[in-house]
Amino acid sequence: MEYSKELPLRADNHIKETVGYKVLESNIPAEWMIRDVTERDYGIDCYIELVNADKRLTGEIAFVQMKTTDKIDWRIKDKGFRFYKVERSTTNYLSGFKIPTYLFLVDLSTKEMFFLSVKEYILEHYKEYLDLGSFAYEFSHDRDIFTVDAFLKSFQRNNQYDQFRNELQYFISNLHHHIDFMWEHNNRDCFLQIEQQDMMFFEALHRNIDFLQRYFNTTNRIPSIEDLIKKGKSIYGDDYEHTLFEGVLTDLFDVLRASVLELVDIIIELITGSEHYYWLREKNYIYNYFYNLDKTKLFT
Repeated sequence: MEYSKELPLRADNHIKETVGYKVLESNIPAEWMIRDVTERDYGIDCYIELVNADKRLTGEIAFVQMKTTDKIDWRIKDKGFRFYKVERSTTNYLSGFKIPTYLFLVDLSTKEMFFLSVKEYILEHYKEYLDLGSFAYEFSHDRDIFTVDAFLKSFQRNNQYDQFRNELQYFISNLHHHIDFMWEHNNRDCFLQIEQQDMMFFEALHRNIDFLQRYFNTTNRIPSIEDLIKKGKSIYGDDYEHTLFEGVLTDLFDVLRASVLELVDIIIELITGSEHYYWLREKNYIYNYFYNLDKTKLFT
């Protein structure tokens, strides 16, 4: 009787995992690095270390939970797909990281890869997240397909998440103070310089609006403080107080007003639209304020 050696059999899920990583590698820039995580049972399978255009290591990383499926059965009407194979405890765990954290889903039949930000998804589906039933991640073929540009935009948002929430709260709580300051320094003696205390307030106002404009990638931009100071010097002479001239703030009024109103529009959509249940549940007073806000009366 001929002796037959028994050889190990590679598990299907290990093969799928390998294919998933190959798809990930083929989608990201060659200079980015994928670092494996040995302890995967808790939700983090690997992390991606981003490298900038000069091939410099910046220390920017994203955590990834990698999932694969043989074939995504997209709905015909809207090309959507609900993915249930992430434990709620895993979602809770992933949402707690300060580092941007993503769910990647690879379609093994097409080698396409899709991604969702865990934190953003929870906020936009907060009611389902709080429900005791199963929690699914809804992928859209057109919206969530992985491209480097789409991922970088999402990463930058998520990398600034904590600062964004702080700046958003500051803007909300100081909205009327911002507007009062703008009116107070509109059409005053253009050759006067503002008081040092007012300059400190303006710097905080400017930082807040500038950050939110960059975060939301708005069309309108306020000039930098450095450019405003240079403008004042070129028109009105020496700045003996090292602050802004009233004439500069008067010229800036229309730009600031447009900036504030544009941000208000975006924040109304965020609070009463895409994240409405989160705000309604956790910060009802802010939700009600923006839900009932008459934007036309802000500057009257």
